[in-house]
Amino acid sequence: MTTFDDQADLLLVRGAALLDQDAAKAGQLAQQILASHPGHLEAGLLLAQAYLRQQQPERAATLLTALATARPEQATVRWELGRLLAELQRGPEATAALEAAVRLEPRLAGAWRELSKLYAAGGEAQRCDAAYARYASLLPQDTHLAEVHQAIALRRLTHAERLLERRLAAAPQDAEALRLLAILAHEREDFVRAEELLTKCLLIEPGSAHARFALASALHAQQRPALVLPHLDRLLALDPRHREYRALLGSTLTILGDTARAIAIQRELAQEEPGNAFAWLSLGHALRANGDFNAAVAAYRQSVTARGSFGEAWFSLANMKTFRFTPVDVAAMRLELQRPDLGDEDRWHFEFTLGKATEDEAQYQESFAHYANGNRLRRSYVAYDGAAVTAQILRSIDVYTPEFLAARQGWGCPKPDPIFIVGLPRSGSTLVEQILASHSSVEGTRELPDVPAFANELGARIAPPGDGCYPDSVRQLTEQQARSYGERYLAQTRPYRVRSITRRRLVESGLVTERPI
Repeated sequence: MTTFDDQADLLLVRGAALLDQDAAKAGQLAQQILASHPGHLEAGLLLAQAYLRQQQPERAATLLTALATARPEQATVRWELGRLLAELQRGPEATAALEAAVRLEPRLAGAWRELSKLYAAGGEAQRCDAAYARYASLLPQDTHLAEVHQAIALRRLTHAERLLERRLAAAPQDAEALRLLAILAHEREDFVRAEELLTKCLLIEPGSAHARFALASALHAQQRPALVLPHLDRLLALDPRHREYRALLGSTLTILGDTARAIAIQRELAQEEPGNAFAWLSLGHALRANGDFNAAVAAYRQSVTARGSFGEAWFSLANMKTFRFTPVDVAAMRLELQRPDLGDEDRWHFEFTLGKATEDEAQYQESFAHYANGNRLRRSYVAYDGAAVTAQILRSIDVYTPEFLAARQGWGCPKPDPIFIVGLPRSGSTLVEQILASHSSVEGTRELPDVPAFANELGARIAPPGDGCYPDSVRQLTEQQARSYGERYLAQTRPYRVRSITRRRLVESGLVTERPI
């Protein structure tokens, strides 16, 4: 004999099956159950879904609110209510409903994700990141991008890119696919592209620590430390002892000239984990930036001791310019280079380093062979389009004519602070900088990324060429916009001018007399 509960179950199954094809009929079946079983949970949820399918979200919200009141122990109801209220832009109510859901059932991954987005919208960065971390910890192991992960592990980067582009064509909001594509762009040294992808990723998943750290790394690679620090502040608030976050903070402080703090951070990391080759490498970089070259060499040596196959550590020694390798060093590097399991990144670092070592010994034929091998291997990973570069140069020649420059005489920021050194690669521009910086009133910085970043803002990445593409877009700048770019340049590059700022304060205080250059 069939009981009414059996009939209710049958009606429920029928209603669920009809939901996508005939939402109105599904709603009628749900109401039929509720007429005999007031407060029936599943029927109430089915009716709410039927209202949503019929574009009646407010009726669905009213019903779910009543269900949540009647069944306060049901986390699922509050989760559904929270999601709907979020869609209806009723943020505070949605947040309250979702917080109640995770209190009742802390393993509701989707509720944590929704909460993360609501906290982000409300400007609550720490709560956003903490909620997303809970969501990420509850996710099952990702499988939909397993082939991509395998391709990356095997260094089949082009294949991985194609897979990700195919995935994003079908699912443009797949945040993990965006993040992985950005990591590949970073590998190609296309840091601007990586930044674009990661910015989009964080718009979709604002609490993603993985995406935020990748964005901070891309900005760091472009030497834009002022933009890196806010991301690191958020990451370290979430996990203050995270080694990679602290290491990136140390590297960022090195760029900013705060070498004392940078050295302290990197030294602490190296002491915590003495066998970590990367920690010693980072300490070496900070010590070198501080002018402590002997200590930097010692740190790089420690990195090599920790992992003899770490090509970047050997390369960092070669990059000390005045450092000279011993015959024992050269023999050790040759031995490492013969290893069949040596990764490509370590391999090209060894090739470049042996190129420098043999060049110092006047073994030029072998030296250039190493340089050629290193460049050939590195070129296979770096995104570079020679034809596109040539086309942009020709467009620059067309734009920056004497007439163009004469018409804009006096534009820009009038302050005399910067000295721009312009030249071809390997033409001695660094030497000119060093000569100028030997004067007490001049401070050398480095090859700063700010002007290329402005070019990107003005459409350097837009194709095909036209008025919206750099350098053509410069023609459209007003005098006020040109001045704004100059003022921004000085503001953004001020952190690199640590000694100049200190000296200026001394001059202003009367403790130092300024001499003309």
